[in-house]
Amino acid sequence: MRYISRSGHDTFRECPRKGYLRYLSGPFGGSDTLGLEQPTSHPALTLGIAWHTAAEQLLRGVPATEAVKPALEFATSQGLGDPELNWLLGICLAWERAVAEDFFAKYEVLSIEEELTTPLTSNVVLYTRADAILRDRSDGSLWVLNWKTAGDVKNWNRKWFYDIQSWTESLAAESKLGEPVRGCIYLGVWKGPMYNGGISSRLIYGYKFTDRSGNVTYGTENNGSGTRFSVWNEKFPFGDGVAAWVSWLPKDFLKKYFVESAPQIRQDELVGDWLRQVVTYESDVDHILQEGTPQDVKDFFFQNWSDLTCGRCPFNPICTLKATPEELIAEGFLQPRKKSPRDEAQEKVTEE
Repeated sequence: MRYISRSGHDTFRECPRKGYLRYLSGPFGGSDTLGLEQPTSHPALTLGIAWHTAAEQLLRGVPATEAVKPALEFATSQGLGDPELNWLLGICLAWERAVAEDFFAKYEVLSIEEELTTPLTSNVVLYTRADAILRDRSDGSLWVLNWKTAGDVKNWNRKWFYDIQSWTESLAAESKLGEPVRGCIYLGVWKGPMYNGGISSRLIYGYKFTDRSGNVTYGTENNGSGTRFSVWNEKFPFGDGVAAWVSWLPKDFLKKYFVESAPQIRQDELVGDWLRQVVTYESDVDHILQEGTPQDVKDFFFQNWSDLTCGRCPFNPICTLKATPEELIAEGFLQPRKKSPRDEAQEKVTEE
């Protein structure tokens, strides 16, 4: 039995050996591990996970100052610094002040972080997780919501024209709910301007201007004569820190940090073609893992050699025979991957 996800299948398509090392190798840790992964301490990845943690609470209607607490706890545990921590607070406050009212007037939130499974054949099950499932209050249509943190929100609609995620999650949600799900909506959360790889968002950095009389004014752009300051350390005439700053900024300015895609309508014919390809490939994977020798497994999960796929791949040292998995784990470059619920479900079915 193969329990698959869209992202996992994409990894195998990109490079079969990468997919094998990521999801099927080992275990290199305890019995609760399978495969290898990079530590989650990569700042961009950690920030995205932290935002999803806060967003889940915001969609439940939890006040921003409370919703951000578990996100801050996670981000702090992963070593993020003041800019990222205060951006999380600022973006939650911005959502609450400038976006939440219109969003909830437009959509009813039916479920949050919904785990969805859809049997494709007797031995292949599609597994997805929807950030949220929404009902459009204007016409009753159902949509899957996907949050995306982004450093650039230009051409936001174009980014999702060929994203299979919107199709598969819509299909799985429809199977779970028993009523049509039309497609997916991508809600982008802009991290703001980036400088030297770091956040330079105007939610957490501003400029102040002092005239000849000593009067101080504030703004979001330098205009050639301002002094940059960290919002979280600033005491304003209207209050202190990030909360005061976000309350002072115009709502239209705050709304720029959230961008909603046009509805991405599910393409059933394309979904059907893609799913048939998935079933064929995953059935072959199931067979080779059950019946193949170690050499068969190695030959089946071949390396897709290219600079594009190998240049930044975390498993490059393993494939090029420069290091073993155990050595990379000991050095902190990789860690055993904790089994997901679908891994455990797959093992249970296999044992039965």
